[in-house]
Amino acid sequence: MQSDEDRDALDIEKIIKRLKAAQSEAKRPVIGEGSLRERLEGRPESVIDFSKTPFAPAASDQAAVQKDSFLTFVGRFYAAFQRPVSWLANVVSKMPGVSALHADLEAADINLSVEAYIIASTITGMIAAFFSFPLLGLIIAAAKLSPAVFGFWVLLAPAVFFATVLVALYYPKTLITEKTTRINRELPFALRHLSTQIKAGVSFHRALSSVTASDYGDLSLELKKTLKELERGSSTEEALLSLAKRTRSTGLKKAIIQIIRALKTGGNLSQVINDIADDTSFEYQMRLRDFVEKLNIVNVVFTMIAVVGPVTITIISAVAQLPMLGGTLPFAMVVAMLGADVAAMVLIVWFITKMESSV
Repeated sequence: MQSDEDRDALDIEKIIKRLKAAQSEAKRPVIGEGSLRERLEGRPESVIDFSKTPFAPAASDQAAVQKDSFLTFVGRFYAAFQRPVSWLANVVSKMPGVSALHADLEAADINLSVEAYIIASTITGMIAAFFSFPLLGLIIAAAKLSPAVFGFWVLLAPAVFFATVLVALYYPKTLITEKTTRINRELPFALRHLSTQIKAGVSFHRALSSVTASDYGDLSLELKKTLKELERGSSTEEALLSLAKRTRSTGLKKAIIQIIRALKTGGNLSQVINDIADDTSFEYQMRLRDFVEKLNIVNVVFTMIAVVGPVTITIISAVAQLPMLGGTLPFAMVVAMLGADVAAMVLIVWFITKMESSV
C-alpha cells in the first residue's frame, strides 16, 4: 500500500510532466518558420520517365493530345521517330533548368507533364535544325565563301538545336515573369478588398470568394483555384500554401505567410492584411519611381539617337563628298549608317516597352 506522501509525490511528478509538455508545446512555433519555408519550396522533382508521356502508344491520357493541333503533330512525329527523339530528349533532360521545369510549367499554366514538354521542345529543336542546315549551306555556296566556313556549317545544326531547346525551356519562365508582374499590380487592391470584407464581419472564405468574383486578372484566376481546393476538402493552410507555390510573386508569398500566422494565432486578420497591402503598395511605388528615373535617362539617349544622329550622319556625308576630301564616301555607307540609327531607335523603344511591362 502506498502512503499518502508517495501518492502526493506521484501526483506532483505527473503535474510537472504535464507542465513541461505544455511548455515545450508553447515554445514550438505556431507555424514553424523552417517548416513553412520548406513547404513553400515544394516537393523534390520526381525522376523523368519518358514512357509516361501522352505521346507514348500506351499512354492513358493520349486523347488529350488530340485536342491540340501542335501536340497532335508532335505525337505523330514522336511515333515515327521514337528512338532518336527519345535519345535526344534524354540529353535535353540533363540540361540546366530542367530540374525546376515541373514547378515552372505549373506556375505558367502550361498543362503538360515535364516529359511531354521536353519531347515537344526536342522535336521543335530538331525541326529548326533540319531547316536551318540546308538554308545556310545554300547561302554559303551562293556567296562563294572560303572552305573554312564549311567547318562551322557542320556545327550549325547542333547549335540551332540546342539554342531552340534552351529558348523552349526558358519560355515558361517568361510567362511566369509576365504573370507575376500582373499579379503584383493588382495585389494591393485585392488585399484591401479582402481586409474590408473581413473588417465588415465576413468570414475569410466568403471574403476570398468576393475578391475572386471581382476583376483582378490573373490574381482572381489563381484565387479561384484556391477556392476549388477548399471545396475539395483541403485545409485553408494547405490551399494558401499551394497558391504560394503556384505564383512567383514575393509580395503574395509574404501576404500568405502573414495570413496563415494570423489564422493560427487568432490575430486581427483585417489589420494584418491591411498592413501587408500598405507595404505592397509602397514597394510598387518605389518600383514605379525607379522606372521613371531610368526612363528619363533612356529618353535622353533616344533623343540623341533620333535627332542628333541623323543630323550628324547627314553632315558627315555632305562633308565627305567635298572635292578636297576626294568624295570617297559611298552612298551605301550613308544608307547603312542611317539604317543602324533606325535600328538603335527600334531597340530603345523595345527596351522601354520591356521596362514598362515589368512595373
